[in-house]
Amino acid sequence: MSGSGSEAPVERIAKALARRDAAVAKAHAGFRAAVVREHDGGRGMSASEIAAAAGLTRQRVYQLLEPTDAECEARIADIRGRWEATVARFAEGWKSQGWERVEQARRNSKAKKRARKGLGPLPTIASLRRGYAEELLLAAIDSQPDHPVFVRVRDELAEWDRLAALLERRRDRRSGIFA
Repeated sequence: MSGSGSEAPVERIAKALARRDAAVAKAHAGFRAAVVREHDGGRGMSASEIAAAAGLTRQRVYQLLEPTDAECEARIADIRGRWEATVARFAEGWKSQGWERVEQARRNSKAKKRARKGLGPLPTIASLRRGYAEELLLAAIDSQPDHPVFVRVRDELAEWDRLAALLERRRDRRSGIFA
């Protein structure tokens, strides 16, 4: 048996394949980053120019310019986190400790009766307060379309929707639902 140490030939081949796959993935990521950098959001080379220089089709260049699933999910998580924090801070303005405790105790006392009847639990006071705060924030955003803060928030929420739709289309395509 030749080779290094006590490693079986199958293990050495598996490790070599893993190294090769990692190198290919790293090279692809570098190539994709170069294409994105050269395109630079429309301020650099056009997709046709990049395609000609790289020996690709224009459609492949557009595919490379699209964010990856991981990038979409990370961006959505970032936007969602900021939105949730904003809504939570806004909801704190309606917190009434005494009334909320009494109302939640009343709901908790009904929980067993509802469970015996096969009904689900009532929503918590905190979730209702949060929903109300979100409604008010969305109404404020709609009522002041030119406010600079609301413009940024509206753009981020639209980006969230766009990225979520992109991920959904990709999942549908992979599952074979829509070719």
